[in-house]
Amino acid sequence: MFLCMTCKKKHQNVRVIPVKESWIKGELYKNTLPTGAKTTPVLKKTVLITLSGFEGGHLPKASLLALAGKGYDVFSLAYVAPPSVLPDKISKIPIEYLAKAVNWLKTNTAYKDHSIVLLGVSKGAELALLYGSYYQNIDGIIAYSPSCLLLPGITSSSDPQPTQAPWSYQYKPLPFAPVKKLDKSAKIVTYQKYIEPLLKNVEVLKNAMIKVENIRCPLLLLTGTDDKMWGSEKMARLILYKLEANFKPKQAKSVAYEQAGHLFFWFGDSPPSTHSNSWRKSILNTQYQFLLGGTSDGNQQAMQKSQQEVLNFLHTLDSRPIKTLSQ
Repeated sequence: MFLCMTCKKKHQNVRVIPVKESWIKGELYKNTLPTGAKTTPVLKKTVLITLSGFEGGHLPKASLLALAGKGYDVFSLAYVAPPSVLPDKISKIPIEYLAKAVNWLKTNTAYKDHSIVLLGVSKGAELALLYGSYYQNIDGIIAYSPSCLLLPGITSSSDPQPTQAPWSYQYKPLPFAPVKKLDKSAKIVTYQKYIEPLLKNVEVLKNAMIKVENIRCPLLLLTGTDDKMWGSEKMARLILYKLEANFKPKQAKSVAYEQAGHLFFWFGDSPPSTHSNSWRKSILNTQYQFLLGGTSDGNQQAMQKSQQEVLNFLHTLDSRPIKTLSQ
């Protein structure tokens, strides 16, 4: 996705500041005082950390600019990159890495009175929920197409190496779902077929499901009914069931969008007229096409409606006394 000149002009009061510390890498979308302004604009008291999907880089820049343009500073955190900076794949990534990013914001004088919200998409949503189950220093989680299971990085049957845990904590790999490796002859993949059987396996749910009952902050779960990546609507229902079983029925809100697929994160005035419902990835020099699901109209509707859900969620948090949940 490209960043048009109109986007730059429209959000000219949002500065994109590279963050390249020895222990975190990202981009801070920071609201600034308009040139020549005599009054300070009303900015929100919530800052977001965004986490992208399997690529582990950044969400579309145009959407992040538009989100920041609503008055919310946004820290786009990368968690997969070239080995010299970050791990080069989803394998034993320490969740302490995200803790360092949260602490970096908390020790920044500009955000000392701010609430911190994690916004994750796909694999990033999994990381956000996992983090919330271990740390109580955040004030909200927004999860687009979340997984309730810890899922390993996608591998092929031609890879002789054993599947690695996606995440680690205190130098120990965390238990994960035993997803089968891709058939190396399959070029078009409905990954949901690899995940669906695991959701019926009691042992897998017991060992690999995120302990969402340990999360103390409000949750917003956004899913599509035609998610062909891993059936996030059903995943969200399992999250709700677990919260209800632990006497937390009102902690999460789940919204499922009809005929929407796996990817519909977007912010702006009007959604793109075209939207890909597949994702291409090269694994061991073999190209795979992963079906994401959703119709063009369904994905566009989800983009528009989910944007408003997120803003409503943030407005509610922004209106509350600061730091009530994470104190």
